[in-house]
Amino acid sequence: MIQGHGDDAYQYKNTIKYNFSSNIYHNIDLSSLKTNLFSRINCINSYPEPKATKLEGVIAQKYDIKTENVLVTNGAIEAIYLISQAYRNATSFIPTTTFSEYKDAALINEHKVIYFSKLIDLEDNYLNNNTLLPKEDNKILWLCNPNNPDGKYYELKELHTLIEKHKDVIFVIDQSYEFFLNKRAFSHLQGCNYPNVIILHSMTKKFSIPGLRLGYLTANEILVEKITRYKIPWSVNALAIEAGIFVLNNYCSNGNVEELLREREWLTKKIDEIELFETQTTDTHYFLVHIKDNVKGLNSKRIKDVLAQTYGILIRDASNFGGLDEYYFRIATQNHKQNLALIEALKEINKEYLTSI
Repeated sequence: MIQGHGDDAYQYKNTIKYNFSSNIYHNIDLSSLKTNLFSRINCINSYPEPKATKLEGVIAQKYDIKTENVLVTNGAIEAIYLISQAYRNATSFIPTTTFSEYKDAALINEHKVIYFSKLIDLEDNYLNNNTLLPKEDNKILWLCNPNNPDGKYYELKELHTLIEKHKDVIFVIDQSYEFFLNKRAFSHLQGCNYPNVIILHSMTKKFSIPGLRLGYLTANEILVEKITRYKIPWSVNALAIEAGIFVLNNYCSNGNVEELLREREWLTKKIDEIELFETQTTDTHYFLVHIKDNVKGLNSKRIKDVLAQTYGILIRDASNFGGLDEYYFRIATQNHKQNLALIEALKEINKEYLTSI
């Protein structure tokens, strides 16, 4: 899905002041990174490493794994497509409501796609019933943890049990938002110790550098080698490699997660006080908002356009996520000043539409 993601401010002719649309916390001081990249600008005069080997070594050293356990990619998105290509014609199990690129990558590579709403239903209906699937098929289970767009978290104990029980299934666990949890995600080493687990990581999300497109996967050496066969040379550019090395060596985190989650609690409470809107439970800093009443002409697209064009605020229309309809939008918590601006704008929309009934 090339179109239809968040962070589409380019559609609004530089009118956006506050961006709530992508699951990124934008209020991070990147001045030292920018200074470093300016000093390294001459690297664009030469080809980068075909496989970002130096950055893979830095990641391996930082997380106490082997370089052979790491594959750097052009954002986590490239990893999704590489995995789907490496397991062409597989059967992919995908949650009903999740990041759309799992489905798109699977279908492009001619996977049989099976949707499920809960892991227990998947087990009962498929994983524990081998008669429903050809035994020779590769089977891949795609899980975003925490999930996008609803922020729901899969407990590690449950995932460990599934992984150990179903060794014939490749578990692709997308931990792009692992840094925005106060709960445990799989460590790099834990994932590498399994023969059937691939973990996706996003430096884009952690360090708020989406324009550089930088991510990586970790897995045991056999899985990494299989996926690497399908990677095109130079997919990660020279400045992105320099940025990755710099942030890993100089940035500890993307801010105070506990403080951000407290701000999210305040923000969801304030939105719930507005008559037309109700927030959905989440385990991280982003969350879904449901439009409660079917007010004529009011849907997520309309709210997005009004917020962008009138208030300079960008949100994510969530109606194109599987399992959601035109009455859902997604918000990623930002700083208090920006959150206040969003609240006031939603109050004005609420007032306008209720008085028009």
